Amino acid sequence: MGLPVVSTTLGVEGLPVRDGEHFLKADAARDFADAALRLIEAPALRDDLARKARRLVEETHSQQAAAAAFERNCLAILAAAR
Repeated sequence: MGLPVVSTTLGVEGLPVRDGEHFLKADAARDFADAALRLIEAPALRDDLARKARRLVEETHSQQAAAAAFERNCLAILAAAR
């Protein structure tokens, strides 16, 4: 969606994201409030997080990325069968 994200550690578990680069981590209520205030007060941070996270999603989870991964797997299976 191109929006900055504040998440718990559990909320991003298993995703290839880094705190401060793709999202802001907040595991406690106070941390969530502080992160939200940071985003309100820092438009450059807000835009940077949103842009980097969107790029990561497009590169790793888009239909094009899924199709490319599927194609690589099919070609590897065909090559192994030969």
